[in-house]
Amino acid sequence: VGTCFSAAMFLLQEKFKVEAFALSIWCKVACIIATLPLVFMVGLPADPRFYIWLSLQALMFAINDIIMFRAIPVVGAAVVSRLIPSTIIFSFLLWFIVDPALLNTYLERPLLSATIFGVIVCTAYFAIRMTKCDVSMAAIKKLWFVIVANTLGWIVAKIVIGYAPPEQGAIAFTFVEAWMMIGMWCLYLVVARPVAPATLFNKAAIKGGLIVGATMTIFVLCITSAFYQVYNPGYVSAVKMLDVVIIVMVHKMLGKADDSDKIAGFGIVACAVVLVLLKSQI
Repeated sequence: VGTCFSAAMFLLQEKFKVEAFALSIWCKVACIIATLPLVFMVGLPADPRFYIWLSLQALMFAINDIIMFRAIPVVGAAVVSRLIPSTIIFSFLLWFIVDPALLNTYLERPLLSATIFGVIVCTAYFAIRMTKCDVSMAAIKKLWFVIVANTLGWIVAKIVIGYAPPEQGAIAFTFVEAWMMIGMWCLYLVVARPVAPATLFNKAAIKGGLIVGATMTIFVLCITSAFYQVYNPGYVSAVKMLDVVIIVMVHKMLGKADDSDKIAGFGIVACAVVLVLLKSQI
C-alpha cells in the first residue's frame, strides 16, 4: 500500500508542478491534520531520545523534500524514482555500523555473502552506466543530497521508532516530524525569504499541497509501521522502491517519453530486489 502511495506522490507533483517550498509546507500541514485525531487517541512517546533522533530525521528531509519536489517536474518522476533505489545498497552496508554483529552472521554463510557481493558489484556497474547517461547525470547532480538523505534516513528512522511503543510509533513519527519540518521551514523563510509569502497561499499551492500531503501521510504511516515488522531497514526501503514499476506503467499508459538509460535504472532496482531476497535468508 505504501508503495502505491509513494508512486502517486511522485506522479501528482509531476502533474501539478507546484512550487517546491510551498508544496512541502502544505504537505506537512496535511500530515498534521490527518494524524492529529490519532495523536489524541494514542498519545506521544515519553522517551526524549525519540525526539532527539527525529529532529535529525526532520532536518534531513526538510532539505530533501524541497530538492526532490523541485526536481520532479524538471527531470520527471520516473528518473527521480529510479535514482533513489541506490540508497538501498548504501543503507544495507551502513546498517553494519549500527549492528556490527550482523556482519559475522553473514560471514558464517560464505555462499550467501559471495552472492551479495556479486549484487553489489552489479549495482556498481549499473551506477557507472547511469553516469554515462546525460539525463541521469543531470538528475544526479540535482538530487545528490536526496540520495544521501534517503540512505541515512532509513537508518535514522529505524533508530527513532526504537524509542516509541508500536501503538504510538508510526503516528507520532508522522505528526511530530511534520511539526519539526514546518518549524525549520518557517525559520528559513524568515531568514532567507526563498519565496514570496503570496506563493505559499495561492490556490494551486494549497490544493496541490493538500492532495500530495494526504498521499504522503498515508505513505509515511505505512512505511513507518513497516519498520516494526522487519529488523533491517533495507527491506522496507526495497519494497518501497517498487514504486518505480508503478510510475513506469502509468507513464507508458500516458505515452510519456523517457530518454534516460532505463536499463541502468531498472538494473539498480533489480539489484535492490535481489538483495532483499538474499537478506531474507538470514
